[in-house]
Amino acid sequence: MFGGLHGGGLRINRCDGILASLNNPTFSDVQVRLPSGKETLHCHRLVLAAASPVLCSKFGSEFQDAKEPLWAPDFGSGAAWTWLLRWMYGADETLPPEMIVEVLLLADRLEIQPLLASVETHDIRLRDGIVGQILEAWACPAVLEKVAARCIPSQLGCADCVERSLAGANVPNAVLFLKHVPVLTELDRLHLIQWYQRCRSDLPENWWLETVRWETWPSKALDAAHEGDLAPLELPEGVSLKWSPALQTKMRRSMFERCTRLERLGATSCQITPQGLIAHHGAPFIRPGIFHYLRERTEKLDVQLSSFREVHGLFYSSCYELFDLDTHEFGTEAELNPWIAVTPERCTLRPLAVGLKHGDQPGHHVCESFALEARRRGDEWQELLRITDQPLSVKGHVFELPHSKHFFKSIRVRMISPQRRPLMVSWLEVFGHLKTDLPGWTGAAA
Repeated sequence: MFGGLHGGGLRINRCDGILASLNNPTFSDVQVRLPSGKETLHCHRLVLAAASPVLCSKFGSEFQDAKEPLWAPDFGSGAAWTWLLRWMYGADETLPPEMIVEVLLLADRLEIQPLLASVETHDIRLRDGIVGQILEAWACPAVLEKVAARCIPSQLGCADCVERSLAGANVPNAVLFLKHVPVLTELDRLHLIQWYQRCRSDLPENWWLETVRWETWPSKALDAAHEGDLAPLELPEGVSLKWSPALQTKMRRSMFERCTRLERLGATSCQITPQGLIAHHGAPFIRPGIFHYLRERTEKLDVQLSSFREVHGLFYSSCYELFDLDTHEFGTEAELNPWIAVTPERCTLRPLAVGLKHGDQPGHHVCESFALEARRRGDEWQELLRITDQPLSVKGHVFELPHSKHFFKSIRVRMISPQRRPLMVSWLEVFGHLKTDLPGWTGAAA
């Protein structure tokens, strides 16, 4: 029957019945009073809850206001809410450019992920108007980060544009704006911050801390700032920065970001100062990390395992395979709390982060719970970081060590699973500083 119909099917016009029910009192069970207070729309809890997890929780709760016949949201504008409600009811309408940022903020607050994804990937040709909307936004700038990163750099071409855009901006969104303004160096960004600081008398302390890409500073300067000495940052005159716990946290995070940037680039260049500290800078090189740096200079590293596992009936010819990113299968036999430890012969090290990679086939003998430990010569092991229920990956991962303040002689990774299992780790690397009192440690890496 009907055997004569072939092909891709018959395109049918969309049903507009749901859209027609918006602001229709028939079957409506809730009225939404728009923030302007001038208009109230008849709506349906089922439609609103289907579009937003936040509204689903609200209307499905046992609280008294969940059953109230009138709901009056106190955020957003009447125009943005009107467009959003029509979208919820299936309207196929273009989002006006002047409402892009405001609807994005509404979608974020109501956790409407499909709408968020659409707005965040808007047509870049609309960027000029969007930058102004960002600076006038009425919400926390966190959700605006992606839009700001796409629009601000491509919209601005001169310092005058920057100053005109910043005039009258509220402080949180000015911080977001300054963070994404394209500059030649971070020192140029600081000079722009200095200009904005002169224009305003109501700025909170350290207001611009989040605007600067501190990871571009020398690690020695970040380390000093973390300990309270801000002079090595060499801030321009007029830019004030006071030490605080928030600043300390930011400096530590920036040191970690330097480490991950080096790991991501597969690059390390090290220079030993007269004080014995090694500063790391991104540069084309073979492998990242301190252990690789030492191996390149034929320094001895003592690698110890609680036991040594055969791989396909063979042993690795050298434990130094542990420092090679190309190693795929390496580890211990199955035992209770197995461990792998590394001790440089002539150095002590202060680890800021440790890189680890799963050392077996994907999904096989994966280490999920482990501790990163360190000890000084002759002392007991100290736990620097404990990870639980986070499986190691075959691509590798860098773990920050937030409480590492001392130089240690040895570093160890130890499994903390209650069962007897092998510890399979095919890459162990440390990012941070080295120190030695022995002669012959001068010069720079190639």
